[in-house]
Amino acid sequence: MVMERRGMKPILAGALIVLAVFLIPAQGAALTNVLSAGSAVQALADQASHVVIGEVEGVESRRCGEGGVIFSFARIAVEEYLKGDYRGDEIVVRCLGGEVDGMGLMVSTEPSFSDGERVKLLLMLEETGEFTVVGGKRGKVSLHGGGAAASAGYDLTGYRWSPDDLPVEYYINELGTPDTEGEFVAVQLSFQAWEDVPGSYMDYTYMGTTDREASALLPLSDGYNVVCWGFIDGIGGRLAQCLVWYDTDTKLILEFDIVFDDAEEWSTTGEPDRYDVQNVGTHEVGHSLGLGDLYDPADSEETMYAYCMPGETDKRTLEAGDKAGLRALYPGPMVTYTISTEPPGLLIEVDGELYDAPQSFSWYPDSAHTIGVPSPQSEDAGTRYVYTGWSDGGEQSHAITVGTSDASITAYFKTQRQISIAFRASDGEVLHPTRIEILGAPPNGTAVAITSYSNVWLDDVEWTARQILWQGNNAVPDPNPRYSPTPGGVWTIDCRVYRISLANSFKDSGGAALYAPPSSVRLTFPNGTVSEPLDPDLSYHVQNGTTTWHRIIWQGSNVTPEG
Repeated sequence: MVMERRGMKPILAGALIVLAVFLIPAQGAALTNVLSAGSAVQALADQASHVVIGEVEGVESRRCGEGGVIFSFARIAVEEYLKGDYRGDEIVVRCLGGEVDGMGLMVSTEPSFSDGERVKLLLMLEETGEFTVVGGKRGKVSLHGGGAAASAGYDLTGYRWSPDDLPVEYYINELGTPDTEGEFVAVQLSFQAWEDVPGSYMDYTYMGTTDREASALLPLSDGYNVVCWGFIDGIGGRLAQCLVWYDTDTKLILEFDIVFDDAEEWSTTGEPDRYDVQNVGTHEVGHSLGLGDLYDPADSEETMYAYCMPGETDKRTLEAGDKAGLRALYPGPMVTYTISTEPPGLLIEVDGELYDAPQSFSWYPDSAHTIGVPSPQSEDAGTRYVYTGWSDGGEQSHAITVGTSDASITAYFKTQRQISIAFRASDGEVLHPTRIEILGAPPNGTAVAITSYSNVWLDDVEWTARQILWQGNNAVPDPNPRYSPTPGGVWTIDCRVYRISLANSFKDSGGAALYAPPSSVRLTFPNGTVSEPLDPDLSYHVQNGTTTWHRIIWQGSNVTPEG
C-alpha cells in the first residue's frame, strides 16, 4: 500500500545511507508501547543477535541534515556478552530520538540512555556495525539496586504543553485505513477521552482531514500534529507510536505525530481478531500530552499500560492513574470537600489517614476517595459515641467520587452513657432479675432487652423500665420508673417484691397454734408457678400479687385448706 511506503521517501541526500540501513526489517515481532498479545521478553531474546550487560559511557545525538531526523548513539562499555559473538569492549547502540540544537525528539516506542546507567540490552547487529535495540523499550532493562518503587499509576516523560498553546490542533490523514469504517470518529474519541477529565484544562481541537503524512521511521517536524496510518515494523510488532518534538530548554511540547501500523488489522467495533482504533489511539494520545508507558502489573487496568490484546476496548476509557497523571500535568480548578461529624470534633478517616473533624480537603473533580469513621469513639470515661450513618447514605467506610462543586458530608453519632442498674426488694435486699426490658424516649424510641446490669451503655435519652422478670413474673413498680443516664451513674429500681415470714402462720381448726410446724410447704406464686419445698421456719421473697398455698405437709399429710 502507498501508506506503507511513506517512510521511504528521501528527505535529503545526506540521509539516504541512514535511511537504507534503518529500514532493514527485524527478524520477528518487536514489543513497543502498545504490545501485541503473543510477544514476550523471551521472544525478544530469541530475535536478538546479541544480549549484553554494560554501562553507558556517553550519549551523542545527531541530526541527518538540516531539519532532518534525530538519532542518538549510546556508547556502551560491555561487561558481559550473554549472547552473540564478541564485538569488542565498547559498542555503539543507535536509537531514534534525542536532542540537537534546542530541539528534542521523543519516540514513545524507543528507549533512551543516560550517562553512567547500567543496562541489559537485547540487540540486533546492523550492517553499519552499529546495534539497534530489539523490541524498542522492552529490549532495554535498567539495572538498578534495590526493589522497584511502588507505582503511582502514571509516568511523566518530563514534557508538557504550554497553556498558551492550547487548544492543541490536530489533523487526521485523509487516507485513514481500509480495514474498517469509522476510524476518523474513533481517533477523535481517543482525544476526547482526555479532554473530558474534570480537574484538567487539557484541550484538543480537531481540524479535519489532511493529505499531510507522518513517518514512524524517519520523522520530521513540520509544525503540524498529524494522526495517520503507515509502516512501522510489520505484522505482530509495534502497533502504533507517538513522536513528540519539544524545546530542550523549556521541555514544552512543540508538535506530535501518531502513526498506526497499517500492517496490522484494525477495527472500530472491538472485533476479537483485530486491534481497536480507539483503544490504541487513546493510549497514544496519552503520549502526546506527556505521559509515559506503564509496565508494572499493578497498573494493568490503566490506559497507559503498555500491553494490548486484539479485540481489547478497555483502554478507550481512562482509569484513576491516567486521570491523576493528566491532572499532574494540566491541573484544573479543585473543589473543597468538608468532612464533619455530629457531634463535632470526632475522628474521621480519609484515604487511610485519621483527622479530627471537621476537616476540609481540596480535591480534583471525578477523583475517588474513601471516607470512614471508627466506632465507637470515647473522649471521657463513661461517655462514648456510636456511628449511626452518613449524610450521603454511604456505609460506615465507603468510596466517594468528587463532583464539580464544593460539598460537605457529615457522619452522625449517638451519645451513650455507661451506667449500672440495681434492683431492690421491699426490704432493700439486692435482686437479680433474669431479664429487663427498657424503652428509650425519642429520638431513640427503641425497646432494649438486657441481661447484664453492670457497665451498661445506654443512649443519652430518658429510659423507662417496662418489664423486670424475677422468678418469671414482671416485678416492675407502678408507675414505671424513669431514668436519664449520667456517666458512671447507678439506676436503682425498687421492685414489687416483698419478704414474707411463714413462722406462726399455721393454726389448727380452733385457731390455736399448732404444737409442731409443718415439715414443708409449697406456694403458688402470682404468675402461676409453684415453688420448691420451703422451710416453714424461714422467710422468703414473693412477687406482688396473690400467692396461695399449694401444699402443706404436716405429720406426713397434705393439710392445705381449700380455697
